[in-house]
Order: sequence, then structure tokens, then C-alpha cells
Amino acid sequence: MFQCNHRPCYVDLDASEAFGSKTAPISPPCQRKLQLHDPRIVEEYLATLNKQLQLHNILEKVTALQSCAPADWGDQEFIQYEKKDKLVMESMLYAERAAGSRYTKTYEWSPVLLQAVYAERFWRLAIKRYKGRFVSDNLFTRTRDLAGILTSFFNSSLPGLFQ
Repeated sequence: MFQCNHRPCYVDLDASEAFGSKTAPISPPCQRKLQLHDPRIVEEYLATLNKQLQLHNILEKVTALQSCAPADWGDQEFIQYEKKDKLVMESMLYAERAAGSRYTKTYEWSPVLLQAVYAERFWRLAIKRYKGRFVSDNLFTRTRDLAGILTSFFNSSLPGLFQ
């Protein structure tokens, strides 16, 4: 990891004392863009960020800057470093926008909830198929698998549905 001119700092303030009583409310987590507890979003964020960093050759450029110690840097090296830092930040923001806009923010994501949604979709498709309407085998099988429904359990009770 390369040296950075950014220094972390944490300050715990009482907002009403520091800013008066008219402070903006903090957005709840479900309204924030990047949801790190959802592995789908994390995976997409990291893939997009890596693609952007490779596109701009950030690793090679930073490695070239690290060839000399920051104590030996002149104005030109600091300017180059700031440009690389800005590119990294823009890549992170781009990846956040790309990953954060795909899924609903109304409800928090959970594997159990997702499986329940697929189960409901599967049973709607099963009813359509049972009534004789067309449902593609690919969609039916994929939805059944995502819902975690075993076909062997239903073969005896609903003949012809799972064939």
C-alpha cells in the first residue's frame, strides 16, 4: 500500500450543541447508496472498481511513483500523486453509482427474504402451468432452484407439473 497524505480523524460531537437545533437528519441505511451487507452489491462494486482501476492503469502508475521515497518527491511527483488519487476517488464514486442503483432500497436485503420472493414467483408460475398456460422450462426450473424447492416432494401430489 502506498503512503497517503490523508489522515483519519474522528470527532464525536453532539449535533444540537455544535450546530444548533436545526440539523438535517441522518439518512437511514436503507436510503444510502452503497449497502455493504448485501453481497450482490459488494461483488458488483468491487468488479466495477477493479475494471476502472485497470482501465486507468492505476497500479502501474502508483508503482512507478513508489520507486522513490515520498521524502525525495518534488513538486512534479506530488502533482502526479494527486492526479492518481483523484482518479481512484472518481473510480470509487463511479463504482458506487453503478452498484448502488440496481436494487430496491425500500427493504433491507436478506437471503431468506430473497428465497421467499422466488418461492412466491415459483408458485405463481406453477399455477399458470397447472392451468395450461405456457411457462418456459428454463424460467420454471431456475425459479424453482432459486426458491430452494425440491421437485421430488411435489411429483406425487401434482403430476405433470414438474416434467
